[in-house]
Amino acid sequence: MRIIKAAIFYFDSHSPRTGSRTKMWKLSLILCLVYISSVFGQGSIDLKIIPEKTYKLILEGAELKLDCVVEFTGKPNVKAEFYKDDNLLPEGTHNGYHVSVSESVIVDLDLYRSTTTLIKNVTDANDKGKYECRAQRGTDNGMDSIEVMTFTASGGDGELPGKDGDTVELPCDINIKAVTIDVDYTISWERDGTSLVDGDKYKISNNTLQIFKPTRADLGAYQCVVVIFPTSEVEKQTVRTKPSYLKASPKIESHDNNKNMVQGDNLELKCKVSGYPTPTVSWFKDEKEIETTTRIHTLEYEGAMGKLMIYSLEDEDEGIYKCLAENEVAPYNATAEMRVRVKDKLAALWPFLGIVAEVIVLCVIILVYEKRRSKKLEEEDAADGNQENPVDHKDVRHRRT
Repeated sequence: MRIIKAAIFYFDSHSPRTGSRTKMWKLSLILCLVYISSVFGQGSIDLKIIPEKTYKLILEGAELKLDCVVEFTGKPNVKAEFYKDDNLLPEGTHNGYHVSVSESVIVDLDLYRSTTTLIKNVTDANDKGKYECRAQRGTDNGMDSIEVMTFTASGGDGELPGKDGDTVELPCDINIKAVTIDVDYTISWERDGTSLVDGDKYKISNNTLQIFKPTRADLGAYQCVVVIFPTSEVEKQTVRTKPSYLKASPKIESHDNNKNMVQGDNLELKCKVSGYPTPTVSWFKDEKEIETTTRIHTLEYEGAMGKLMIYSLEDEDEGIYKCLAENEVAPYNATAEMRVRVKDKLAALWPFLGIVAEVIVLCVIILVYEKRRSKKLEEEDAADGNQENPVDHKDVRHRRT
């Protein structure tokens, strides 16, 4: 393959551009070189292990995967083989390693690619060592190698302290098992993909992350990041360990108050919880766990199933409702209660009818009173009229008897 590339470069740089005749000469020369290479030299071999590094760092328990890629021209085809510490790892499954080979034509002109893949699903300390990929055909051969190092990362989870002012520490103890070299590495910490730096909130000391005055807003996953060979960009490798967690027991942050409802209304009860791991929320009515139906649903609210919906309320829905939040951190649970009263649809009508009746009775009383008062006034007016023309007896003489 190298011969063909060199010939093409030379031909392009030294031949004049004469159109289709030049193209025909170029194609003829290439085909001739391919034939000579396949007959006499059996083609060249280009070989590389992917990743193309001198060293590879693997966390024990993770997957080890190496690809050995061989590109060649001519036939017969070339397949590469993996060796570990000079011991052949045959195709198939052997001692936990699985080796497979795939082959394809990547371009024209009889150029082939063979990929030999080595996989170890669960890496352990015995997998450290030197891995070689070897390919040979006649006098032409190729070899590439990579040093595999394993490491362990022992961390620990922390729990939210019970009072302000306390500090939580999340350790990250790294043990790198190298074969022949001394390994330089650095440790950093991330949360949600953001690097944490020393300051008022965090401090990294002896690979341990210190969190000052943590609150429930700080709950969640923190990841230790190992950077190997930080002084060499070629060999620099970043490995993220399994996360460490800042945990806390369940807490009811807020919940709805008691509610007075009417038959046929839709009831919505909300219960906001916090804690890590995220608490599971269960709902109870009168100390009996509620089962979801086509009318009763539990929905997500603020990251947990903290919402209860009951559609078209009935009399039987009246009672004491309780949300229960649980996780694995002591004291393991927290509860909140809400009382729901369900009134009849006509409950609001009865007071109205009472008010109407009172108004009617009052109007009747007023009418009766006014009628009697009017009659009395008429009688008084009549009596006053009879006294307006009295008889004058001054001129009448009394006869003696």
